[in-house]
Amino acid sequence: MPDSALSLRQSLFMTALAAAMVLLIVVGPFLVVRDAQRKSFAGSAIVDHSYEVQATLRGLMYDLRNRESAVLAYALGHDSTSVRERLDESRRAIPDSLQGLRRLTVDNPDQQVRIGKLEAIVEQRALLSDAILAKPAGKADPRDLEWLLERNPVRGIAQRISATEQSLLDARIADAAALRRRNAVVAWLAMGLQVLLLGALGLLLRWQLRTRRAAEAFALSSSLRAQAVLQTVREPVALVDGGLRVVMHNPAFAEVFDAGDGAVGARLDAIGHGAWSGPETRQRLGDVLARGRELWDHPIAYRGADGRERTLLVNARRMVLPDSQDEVALVTANDVTAQKAAEREVLELNRQLQGKVEQVSEV
Repeated sequence: MPDSALSLRQSLFMTALAAAMVLLIVVGPFLVVRDAQRKSFAGSAIVDHSYEVQATLRGLMYDLRNRESAVLAYALGHDSTSVRERLDESRRAIPDSLQGLRRLTVDNPDQQVRIGKLEAIVEQRALLSDAILAKPAGKADPRDLEWLLERNPVRGIAQRISATEQSLLDARIADAAALRRRNAVVAWLAMGLQVLLLGALGLLLRWQLRTRRAAEAFALSSSLRAQAVLQTVREPVALVDGGLRVVMHNPAFAEVFDAGDGAVGARLDAIGHGAWSGPETRQRLGDVLARGRELWDHPIAYRGADGRERTLLVNARRMVLPDSQDEVALVTANDVTAQKAAEREVLELNRQLQGKVEQVSEV
């Protein structure tokens, strides 16, 4: 029993270990790869963010040049539909671009300062452009045109903003490349870990299979030894279930009760020409399994096919089969016919001796 309990604990431990290794093989690399992908996506998002800032800045510079070129054309006397459309387009696009730049650089205080200066200069040049457009075409003040053409610090601020974003972009691209290399290393390590874990799992399963085969061989050997012992016992032995059906018996049982090989599965009271059909016998055997009682030296009379009358003492106790949870009763029958005959002869001799003693006493 202790060995079987220990074997059961080892089996449960190995099963839990195998399940943990399978879980580690499946979940571990998944978590590692997912973390690497998350970092890769974050790095790509940062790079895309820098590209978006530069694209928005280029769009703003285009709209500023488009507006001022249209203003200069108007100042030179060209008041056409295309000029008006370019001015309207610039008025709508420039505020959106400035707002987009401020939103994209909210995490960079230095860029926010530069964009604030850029907004002030753009607003100042917008007021000057409106002053030129308020006059008739070709009638602009030359001083306004001179200020608009020569005093243009927008380009310098835009270049500083672009240079800062480019340096950030270069650093982010380098970080993204390093992250890709690190992810590749992590992927290879995860694959190597999976291979190692699969190998360990294979060895564990192989060991468990060998252990199970050894246990099965030992159980088979034990069963064969038990069968051999049972077959060589001279007293009748049988196992009966709760319905008093024969589960197994030895050759002596079949020989004594004329059961043959068909006794397995048959009811006990249908065997032995009514030897087991007595109400008291069936009641006591039923109590062995139903109530856990033991039966000791219960006598039954039996007349075999040869016409010889026998007396047997029946013993029974409950037991559990090792290969199942079913409970059976182990029934043994001890033939005491010769002993009973000897006892009767002794009693007869004692009776005759007592008669002789009484005759001698009378004489």
